Amino acid sequence: MVASKPKVFVRDATGLIREISTLDATIANLSFINIALGVLTYTSAPYIFPGCDPVMATVIATGLSLSISLMYTLFTWAMPRSGGDYVLMSRVIHPAVGFVASFNVTFWYIFFIGIMTNWVTTFSLSPAILIVGNVTGNQWLVDLANTLARPENVVIVGFVVVIFNSLLMIRGVRATFTVNNIMFVISILGVGLMLWFLGTSTNADFARAFGRFASYQAIISAAHASGYSPEGPNPFVATLGVMPFIFASTGYGIITSYFAGEAKSIKKNAFYSQVVAAAIGGAMLALLGGLALRVFGYDFLGSITHLAYSGA
Repeated sequence: MVASKPKVFVRDATGLIREISTLDATIANLSFINIALGVLTYTSAPYIFPGCDPVMATVIATGLSLSISLMYTLFTWAMPRSGGDYVLMSRVIHPAVGFVASFNVTFWYIFFIGIMTNWVTTFSLSPAILIVGNVTGNQWLVDLANTLARPENVVIVGFVVVIFNSLLMIRGVRATFTVNNIMFVISILGVGLMLWFLGTSTNADFARAFGRFASYQAIISAAHASGYSPEGPNPFVATLGVMPFIFASTGYGIITSYFAGEAKSIKKNAFYSQVVAAAIGGAMLALLGGLALRVFGYDFLGSITHLAYSGA
């Protein structure tokens, strides 16, 4: 009698073990959707596209994003293996098209890594520390924020981030997803606090609190005097102009297809982690952005961004 060989891998041909749960994959997609980038769009949209409706742009862009996520989900159901764009395009159209699509995505991901690692300091660490230092009157924190904002330190922090993420991914799938899940929980707590403060505050509350540092109304008056107007010539066209920037946040609930070979219960996993995640991300962005416009004020956001960008 021959003893049965113990099962080590799900698929002996590849050695891959399906260990990414639906929750892991959903969190990964929500992280990739990047709500923070969408909120950044809300702060700039009233200046770049005066008269636009960012909330409506978010609703429309999310609807379009769902179609993209559904397409990738259908592809993943048909070809439940890791690979992403090359695997999908090479089998549906031609390997040459798959190579071009994959090269294009890879190139821009690498390009965007440089931008994102810059933002770790310029849009996250330095401003956060500066705000805390100013509010608490701690000059050491103010000096630290200014030191971090120096170009050479921005590059150093960016290198540290890239090295950390590289070493993390070398550790394997489980370690990568564990750290990502922890960071996601921290970020969701931050989003929850923002929703709480925005939901319980009014525009008058913000203007009064902001008065500790500068005059709310004077900023609006200065921007108007230098040529800014919150009223655009065509609100519909302005709203359409915002949509591609919103799509840069909501349009990427697609990454389960990149690690589908390691995902458990792939049919359920792909749908919930991509399509449902895109819907959740769009809804959260619309809610957060809508509250921000109500509390900070459409005209104020456009005015302060105009003064910052135009040099006025």
